[in-house]
Amino acid sequence: MLHELEEIAFMPGWVAKVKANKNNWLTEMIPEISAKNFTLMVLEEYILLLIITLLCCHPGL
Repeated sequence: MLHELEEIAFMPGWVAKVKANKNNWLTEMIPEISAKNFTLMVLEEYILLLIITLLCCHPGL
């Protein structure tokens, strides 16, 4: 969880910095993403992990 929170805090700023560098080959590979969209993607990962964990811990479900 702490790693995900770190990504939420620092990833949008890092992407903006990379996009500002016009000579970098990464600029074509990184899609535009807002902090809100990134947070929703992390939430989706977290929910999937919770579901998988519950299924593994309770095989009768």
